[in-house]
Amino acid sequence: MSRMITLEKIKSKQTPLAEAMYYLLNIMLVVISVVSIVVSGSPAVAVLLMLASKWRVFAVRPRYWLANIQSNLVDTIVGLGLVLLIYIAGNGVVGVSDGFALQVLLGVLYAVWLLIVKPRSSDKWVYAQALIAIIVGTMALYAFSYKSTFFNLGITFELHVLAMAGIGYAAARHILMAHKEVATTIIALIWAFFMAQIGWITYHWVFAYKLFDLPLKMPQGTLIAAMSSVSAALIYREYSQKGKITRESIVPSSILCGALLVILLFFSSVVQ
Repeated sequence: MSRMITLEKIKSKQTPLAEAMYYLLNIMLVVISVVSIVVSGSPAVAVLLMLASKWRVFAVRPRYWLANIQSNLVDTIVGLGLVLLIYIAGNGVVGVSDGFALQVLLGVLYAVWLLIVKPRSSDKWVYAQALIAIIVGTMALYAFSYKSTFFNLGITFELHVLAMAGIGYAAARHILMAHKEVATTIIALIWAFFMAQIGWITYHWVFAYKLFDLPLKMPQGTLIAAMSSVSAALIYREYSQKGKITRESIVPSSILCGALLVILLFFSSVVQ
């Protein structure tokens, strides 16, 4: 078991001054990240800062590193995804060059994640955190895969599929660990395989939906992954609470997911 102390336990032991420093440092992380991207036109500094903020993952004996890395996967995916989306919004990667207002908005959302969403540990918040990781992570991944550029390195088909699998594994594990599921690894790997299949199909069939006039688009693969994950999570939640899966949980989620997929595939105006 990991010795990583949860954020809520840390905060509960903090003095008012220490807690104020916690908020200040996180806000500074966001501000410096946004400013560095705007000024340099590169996400490199922001990515390094985000990774450096994970120093506590390795502030234990090496045998606990793997457990800590897995426990922080969702936060890392969201942080990295938001940093890359901030870069995309102002860099014209998806076709629009003037996106400073959106960069600021994404910076605010980054701060909200760090200060409000991330520290929560109730079931609803855990499910929300996993869903946010799927949405933010896949949006950033598809944007860079579509343009085949990431720090001047191409995101190949293999890397795209592996990244989708990693996002699926992290999100599933995040929920399963909250329920103390004994088969966490197996179930998380199954969902990773499912997400990899979505990545495999949508890599060759990339569609994105306009988000009003914003410099970002919503990839169809993101919507499919998010809807499928919500449906599966609702079914698993009932199983974890009642010890069985009933028609009442399967039918509504399946109908909703199926209807939305039909709308996405056949009745939406898409931009490739």
